[in-house]
Amino acid sequence: MNMVEHEEFLIKLDLAHDIDISNENLKKLSEDKDYIVRLALAGNPNIPKEILIKLSKDENLDVKAAVAYNSSTPIEVLEKLIKSNECLLKIEVASNKNTPIKLLEILSKDEHDYVKEVAFKRLEELNSPKNKIESIESKISNNKTTLDELFKEKNIKPNSKVGLELLKVYNETQDKLKMELEDLKTQVVDIATNDFLER
Repeated sequence: MNMVEHEEFLIKLDLAHDIDISNENLKKLSEDKDYIVRLALAGNPNIPKEILIKLSKDENLDVKAAVAYNSSTPIEVLEKLIKSNECLLKIEVASNKNTPIKLLEILSKDEHDYVKEVAFKRLEELNSPKNKIESIESKISNNKTTLDELFKEKNIKPNSKVGLELLKVYNETQDKLKMELEDLKTQVVDIATNDFLER
């Protein structure tokens, strides 16, 4: 690789990691002959679903593994990747922080011990009180954004009949989540207190 080629390669890598990459560059990089460029692109959590789907079918295993680990990869792509015979793809799906519990449960029964181990570990993490609390807190804060976005996207006035009905459902959901959160926090305090008293 000469100096000019090396410079071009580095520019492509920078573009592949860019959070504001243009559609034109996305298409070019997803078809780049150098798998390292496609690999860098596959690891970018800001690339669109269509590109992740395309890269999930890449000829290079490492590129597909990066897609499997990418937190923005759609669930339907993760479902396809775990059907592969490639242990690496299953491990990366199990390691992906957004892999749903149902897929982790499937992977926890995999024929490969390491895949099972990674899936079990992720299931334990997801079921820990701390993660449950963080998950509920995230749902509470994201619900407001989602409701506001829904009003804008569907051009619904918040004080219209439909808007008021959505607001009612939103408030009920928020109340349920807040009760769930308080219950979990109480459980955590109880566990910590019991732990301390047993010492």
